[in-house]
Amino acid sequence: MTTNKKPLVTGQVAKGSNQNSELLHCNQNQTPPPFPTNGKQAHHARAALVLMLKGGQWDQYDYNRQTGFPCTDYRTRISELYLSGWPIERAFHWGTDHEGKAQRCKHYWLNVEAMQALFQQFPEFKARCMMLMEKGVVHA
Repeated sequence: MTTNKKPLVTGQVAKGSNQNSELLHCNQNQTPPPFPTNGKQAHHARAALVLMLKGGQWDQYDYNRQTGFPCTDYRTRISELYLSGWPIERAFHWGTDHEGKAQRCKHYWLNVEAMQALFQQFPEFKARCMMLMEKGVVHA
């Protein structure tokens, strides 16, 4: 499991985040990214989003252990969040699968600089992120 899971809404930098990376496509629109709202898939996407808002870096095995949702679902939900404008970064690392074996897989996290810029520009967006974190992840 990954380390340093501190909420991004407090301004903490997730371990391994690239502070020098340019702000991603979400800030080009001058609007905050939308929260997932449609059906079962939205529930899974919100679960992935809550994990990333809590800070740290997450892979599909972490997602499955924390939520009970399928590993295969995670990357799809991350892609949907990214395409809707959430500033998600990714890199390969060695994760631990269900059998305790090391697996090379992608882990994902929110770009801290981009999120802080969104929080400054849209205080109501920060409040919604905090409410989502407080609600937490409902398990499968």
